[in-house]
Amino acid sequence: MVDFGCAVGVAGDVRCQGRGRLRSAFRPRRRALPLAAVLAAGLVLSAATSWASMLASAVLLSNEAHELDCFVSNVGTTPVVINQVSIQNGGNTILSLSTNTCVTTLTAGANCVFSADLDSRFSARGTVKFSGSTKGLRAQCQLTSSSNQIIATTDLR
Repeated sequence: MVDFGCAVGVAGDVRCQGRGRLRSAFRPRRRALPLAAVLAAGLVLSAATSWASMLASAVLLSNEAHELDCFVSNVGTTPVVINQVSIQNGGNTILSLSTNTCVTTLTAGANCVFSADLDSRFSARGTVKFSGSTKGLRAQCQLTSSSNQIIATTDLR
């Protein structure tokens, strides 16, 4: 047996005295990504902020609830396009909106509201579908009683 003065390292690499580092047969050679693949991945990731997104609240319930009111604010510096707003009851049936001012682009610093009268289930959740960045978009829904008292509040996430 011939001793070449080599040893296998923890990472599977082979080192020999005076010969530097050699690759092991067990470690595949790493291949560099083509520049086009790197650029394409960068474009896809940077465009992610323009894809349609959705915020949704948790389901709020109360036996005193009369209406669900949802408020949307754009606290950012760029406009956000509101594609759709909806309120679903506890059975996931979309309710008819009694108020909806969230019908166009929400400019920076602007607010809108949408609401629906609740049916006999006394539970509901709000959703907002939009295009643009979520960084500056804030939304909240609240259950109110027939005497307009706030029963419960939750953020849309």
